[in-house]
Amino acid sequence: MASKLLSTTVGDIVSHWERHGSFKTLEAVVDFSKITSALVAQNEVVEAIPIAANTMVLGVRAEVLVVEGAARNFGIGDGAGTSSYITTQSANALAEFRSALSLTEGAPNTVTGYTAGKYYAAADTIDILAVTAGGLTTAKIRVSVDVIEYTAVPA
Repeated sequence: MASKLLSTTVGDIVSHWERHGSFKTLEAVVDFSKITSALVAQNEVVEAIPIAANTMVLGVRAEVLVVEGAARNFGIGDGAGTSSYITTQSANALAEFRSALSLTEGAPNTVTGYTAGKYYAAADTIDILAVTAGGLTTAKIRVSVDVIEYTAVPA
């Protein structure tokens, strides 16, 4: 492929920007036994982790640290989908869960939901959804989110 020599300097016609990314893991531990205002009822969410604008969420992990003591379930999602990262899981067993790549069969196959992560142009939150009747009252759940926060900086 041939190159074209420009009669003006590149800096006059092309703006160079670098996208500086900051990789980090955000973490929150939600202790439902300490929520005194009211129980987190079925289909209610707790906003566990704020996500800044211009952030790529790479993956989400949840760990049940203290069991609920009853057959209760939870999901992990965001403002657009309450269980988009981790679908319904039991809060009544010490266990770890994580978002994992999932494909929808087709020609070609496509990524299912947020399983490959999600870019947030606007701020949002990662939420814990109380899925079953009775809500969440005693469970303690740690949520970890791997993110890259992007900031445009002139080169």
